[in-house]
Amino acid sequence: RAPRRHLVDELQEAGALLLTEITVDRFYMEDGKVRGIVAGPDVLKADVVVDAEGINRLLLERAGLVEKLRPEYVALGVKETIKLPNEEIERRFGLEEGNGMAWILMGDITRKVPGGGFVYTNDGAVSMGLVLLLGHAIRSVNRPVYELVEEMRLHPILGKYFVDGNIIEYSAHLIPESSLNLVPSRLYHDGLLIAGDAGGFLLNVGYSYRGVDFAAYSGYLAAKAIEEAHAEGGFDHSRLASYERLLRESFIMKQLNKFKKVYELMRDPMMFERYPELVDGVARRLFLIEYDTPTVMEAVKEAKGDIGWISLLLHMYKLVRTI
Repeated sequence: RAPRRHLVDELQEAGALLLTEITVDRFYMEDGKVRGIVAGPDVLKADVVVDAEGINRLLLERAGLVEKLRPEYVALGVKETIKLPNEEIERRFGLEEGNGMAWILMGDITRKVPGGGFVYTNDGAVSMGLVLLLGHAIRSVNRPVYELVEEMRLHPILGKYFVDGNIIEYSAHLIPESSLNLVPSRLYHDGLLIAGDAGGFLLNVGYSYRGVDFAAYSGYLAAKAIEEAHAEGGFDHSRLASYERLLRESFIMKQLNKFKKVYELMRDPMMFERYPELVDGVARRLFLIEYDTPTVMEAVKEAKGDIGWISLLLHMYKLVRTI
């Protein structure tokens, strides 16, 4: 909250007007050009609108600027925020004063649905939850997702971190997954720029997620494009086109293109069914001491079951090459 408050203060000091809890219904158009927004009976006119509405792009869909969202290209994220004293958070997670941590989890908590879990600390609270690929969840999850989140919070391994905490926030939203498939054919129009999740700017490589920095930097580039267009004397699409050039030259599009094959890998059920079972089986065989201590190769051979060696090696090679 503190960084957001700081940014709001700076914006207001610079003359910005902050309006909250207002539902924007559609873009306000004049002569086929975006000239503001419509919220109920009110019209707010502007030289340029920056659409950062998130991946559930209702305004852009209503304007006919993007196709209707497809479930296989997004994930559903569900989060609980649990209030705990800072000293208790530091003790439970083994942190030094003022430090934080973030965990990414996969396996049993998603019931083999492609996706994962997360736990990260805040100031006076801990956030935890699940992210499930929506297309797979629609087909495979036959009960409310919040029940899976509850089971995660009460999990035998994780539950000790949240004991005696109070849930102070519950939220859910859609997250871009197949980012390049979600980037609109054009990110600039007459009087309009598209930034953040609305532009598909999120990178998931399995072991890390990048969304906030992509969103913030795309907003910065939108501001630069607006400045350049203003200097040229107008905000038509030809003058705002510099936004797309700035994006191509930035780390955002370079990173999305670099990891463009990760999405297909993340959709592979092997990643969330067989391989977690394989890793678990190897670990159990190696560390549960019995009369016979196996070699690593023997443990892998026992755990892999009917997965062929060639298939396993090819898939591991693809995994290493992709991420």
